[in-house]
Amino acid sequence: MKKNRLLYFGMVLGMAAVMAFALTGCGSEDDTAETEATTEAPTTTTEATTEAANESTLYKSELTSLIDQYGRGDGTGEGVNYAKLMDLDGDDTQEMIVIHDMNLLIYDVKEDQVVTLFEGKTGTQYGQTDTGYEVLINESISPTTIVLFDSQDEWVDENITAVTVAGGAVSTETLKAATNGENDTPAREELQTFSVDGASTSAEDYESEYNRLTEGADSINPMEPSDLDSMMSSM
Repeated sequence: MKKNRLLYFGMVLGMAAVMAFALTGCGSEDDTAETEATTEAPTTTTEATTEAANESTLYKSELTSLIDQYGRGDGTGEGVNYAKLMDLDGDDTQEMIVIHDMNLLIYDVKEDQVVTLFEGKTGTQYGQTDTGYEVLINESISPTTIVLFDSQDEWVDENITAVTVAGGAVSTETLKAATNGENDTPAREELQTFSVDGASTSAEDYESEYNRLTEGADSINPMEPSDLDSMMSSM
């Protein structure tokens, strides 16, 4: 009888041990899964940080090459006058804007290479008399828009190119207006013909689009040298 009881208790203890091991094993799997989930996020963050660092290094190398080629700005419009990294289309990657010799360029990094997305001339704007040249960067609208002026005759015609970037590609919008050539002052009220992307439009619609592009924008003088050393040290 004692043997049967001992055998019975032995079986109970054995089953309890098996159940305890099974429960401990399940807990280990959960802990392992939790540990794996915890380590995934830092890896993704590290990859993004590495990509951004590589992007900045490539831009810095390109900017250094441009300075070596064109020299630094001297206040006459010649040389590299301006550079800035900006996320123009809100995709968490940066483009680089550079102004040299009155030309504005937009660069992007694709497949570990710096490529030129856009190159356009900066010039005079309608109504310009004794004021300086300017390029507008408007971050108050979406997407961020760069506005270039290049009038053939600042008292007679207006020629504007609005540049945006989306998905690594550039889009442009062209605004043109002109007087009849007999005006004595370059006032906006003297403009008589209007078009947007080659299509004629009314004075009201033209002025509305002009205001949308220009209001709230930051003005940059393409002839005035900026602090390129600070720009490069931040890359």
